Amino acid sequence: VSEKVLHELLRAWSANLRVGLGGTGSDTLFLRAFSALDLSLLAALDNQHPFLDGAEYAALLSAALAYLAGEKDLRAFDPRQGWMHATAHTADLLKFLARSPHLRPADQGRILEAVAAKLRTAGETFSHGENERLAAAVQSLVLREDFDAAAFTRFLADVAEPGVHLWDKGPLVDPARYAATQNAKDLLRSLYVALVRNTAAPEPPRAEILKTLEKLGG
Repeated sequence: VSEKVLHELLRAWSANLRVGLGGTGSDTLFLRAFSALDLSLLAALDNQHPFLDGAEYAALLSAALAYLAGEKDLRAFDPRQGWMHATAHTADLLKFLARSPHLRPADQGRILEAVAAKLRTAGETFSHGENERLAAAVQSLVLREDFDAAAFTRFLADVAEPGVHLWDKGPLVDPARYAATQNAKDLLRSLYVALVRNTAAPEPPRAEILKTLEKLGG
């Protein structure tokens, strides 16, 4: 495939992320979700055989973050229609964007803030591997040579916040805060295991993750 075609696909698939964005229940979700997955392949290819310039990379990163924040239709699988999985597909895109040499140190915080916001605002507990896929995106940042440890510490505080006072009123918990807390725990467990298994991973983030999980009750 020529670079000309790759750039045409980049423009088309990026535009697809905005089609019907903000709505729920429509089949346009398939277009958005699978365009995000297709874009993840372009991002992965660019890491191996660069074809994006800095401006194109920055635009793709901004489009991915806007899509993660703006997608309200969180359906993952429908027995009749099959997979949608927008959150997981966007996580895959962010995973490869997070490995790019184009990524600026300041953009690490943008990715972490977007992931934390998704966990907090989903309003439901992800149950189709979304948290594991989001954890893989975060892991890509942790493994960078220019890893922003301060941004990661802020990220842990952000994802833990909904669970800090979750049980203050006894069993009468806010369902949205409960879901956010469960999502945070699931992501952090996945991230911790992935970092333990990776011999190149730094130790301090693992210790921070454990402390955060202890704060959240495991």
